[in-house]
Amino acid sequence: MLPVGPIDNLARIFGSMRRALKLLSHHYKKLAACLPPGKIALGPDGRAADLHFPYPLRRLSAGVNSLPGELRPRLMALGLVPGSAVCLSRGRLVYLCSRCVAVVPSGPAPGSLTSPGAADGDATTLSREERVVVKFCMRPFASKAGGTGEAVHRLWAAAGLAPQLYAVERLPGGIDMVVVEYLDPAAGWVAAGEDQPEESRQALRARARAEIAALRAAHALGGHVHGDMRGTNIMVRKRRPAPGLPSDGGYDVRFIDFDWAGEDGVVRCPTFINPEAGWPPGMKVGVPLTQQLDCQTLALDLMGRFFVR
Repeated sequence: MLPVGPIDNLARIFGSMRRALKLLSHHYKKLAACLPPGKIALGPDGRAADLHFPYPLRRLSAGVNSLPGELRPRLMALGLVPGSAVCLSRGRLVYLCSRCVAVVPSGPAPGSLTSPGAADGDATTLSREERVVVKFCMRPFASKAGGTGEAVHRLWAAAGLAPQLYAVERLPGGIDMVVVEYLDPAAGWVAAGEDQPEESRQALRARARAEIAALRAAHALGGHVHGDMRGTNIMVRKRRPAPGLPSDGGYDVRFIDFDWAGEDGVVRCPTFINPEAGWPPGMKVGVPLTQQLDCQTLALDLMGRFFVR
């Protein structure tokens, strides 16, 4: 028997991938046939558009019944509104959704709903919709699954340095679904890495000082790192003064995307990073992520922004 060489292994890999693709194609054809007739919206590729969404975000109500039994009550409890999902990333891992939030009014308001038979002055629990970001993490994020991103996110959010983290659900296959607060551009939030042509150099310097101060404050909360401190993962907005007071020219800062976050010097750089993203010299695959690397990454990003100007 001839020894198995690298070409043989490669041929077996491609053969397995070909069989897997055929099985997946057959599976999704059968899945599309199970959708209610007359409710199938076809995408540009001719496939059912609803199948482009991860199953927790399926727009058809029938999608809820197809969830694994143990997940169904937890995902329904999140209150995500069917039909509200909009994809925000090329890799189909980040979505903008709406969810229903219960609101208990302090008292009856003109035109408010009351439950039948309720005593006068007893207002029912109302609900409103708010927009949230739903993200699917390929690396362990949930603390109960051995991830550290959840713990760091909650710690920084409690200090006002990250958006609120509403829920983390472990899905079959080792993927974590994360539901976080949406930092709305209508409220003034922008990604620090985005070019703001109308912004003066003086305002740019003030914003840079605010980002540096926020990172120092975050690092002072404990021995944790973010891991990817580029401008795309930093949200900023001009600080809104109290009514009747002048603006102090400061900025609010929130850090997002805690996929790589963890303990300082313990969590490691993932395998797949963009080599053209402008990392500091010590940022390589498999190296321990440190607070020093966080600071160096932010410094390089700030230099790039000033250089563009």
